Amino acid sequence: AARSRGVEVNLVYDAWGAAGTPTALFDRLRAGGVRVLEFNPLHPNGRVPVELNKRDHRKLLCIDGRVAITGGVNISAVYENAPKPRGADPAQQAWRDTDVRIEGPVVAQFERYFMETWRQQRGPALADPPATPATAVGDTVVQAIDGAPDSEQPLIYRTLLAAVTLSQTSAHLTTGFFVPTPDLAAALTAAARRGVDVQIVVPGQSDSGAAVAAGRAGYGDLLEAGVRIHERQGRILHAKTAVIDGQWSAVGSSNLDWRSTVWNNEIDAIILGAEFGGRMEAMFADDVKDSHTVTLDAWRRRGLGERVQEIRAKLVETLL
Repeated sequence: AARSRGVEVNLVYDAWGAAGTPTALFDRLRAGGVRVLEFNPLHPNGRVPVELNKRDHRKLLCIDGRVAITGGVNISAVYENAPKPRGADPAQQAWRDTDVRIEGPVVAQFERYFMETWRQQRGPALADPPATPATAVGDTVVQAIDGAPDSEQPLIYRTLLAAVTLSQTSAHLTTGFFVPTPDLAAALTAAARRGVDVQIVVPGQSDSGAAVAAGRAGYGDLLEAGVRIHERQGRILHAKTAVIDGQWSAVGSSNLDWRSTVWNNEIDAIILGAEFGGRMEAMFADDVKDSHTVTLDAWRRRGLGERVQEIRAKLVETLL
């Protein structure tokens, strides 16, 4: 419909993430004049090399150079699901996610990241996006940051590590996949040991049971250091957010796991300010209310079956 009004519409989709999407959908978009670009195809096509493990995990929408929307939300029917009892098929369960809508000068940086991806994937030539219009200056500082597998330590990862390392009062993290790297786990335990209120909301149920098991395998050191871990109930948790000291916030596509750090293209918005931080803290508190808090004693008493699942998942944690 937008294209029929004369709007230029360009779409990048990840080949692996959309493997189950009918080809007819993309054919329909192309027939309607939408430029559609598959990121890292799973089969040779002469455009880019096949790199099965490198994925575009970004969720980004840029409109007219004026608005950027980013976060964890995919274009998927699961977001229409109604809540169902615990244990329901993840594809049928309601999902919990977070996006942020942004206006202002930083929209130009989000546009640049889209264009960089398009060019790296050797898509057809595109005109430069419209200039971001001058707008009234708000009281919130926003930065767009990206992470890519071509970097040994992506900017998103380095930025989060620094924020946790420098935290003074609180570090409240929400993630759809929690399999932290050794550096991140060390930063979280060190912060907790020096008195920072470190809390993490993770999935109690997920579309990847192996990822949940791999994360649970590492709970011990975190819990012993004083980190509080809450497993979200009643929803498939897919949000990726952080709020540090009530002032530094992140909303984006990057999880606290190896895949987001090592393999995926990711994009986050960093938002500075107490007003937005307060809204993030309120959202975090709501998730904690709907979570089961894991205690060190209960974790130590988990059953043999759970431990076996954790050992298996740890063997492939960097690929989950």
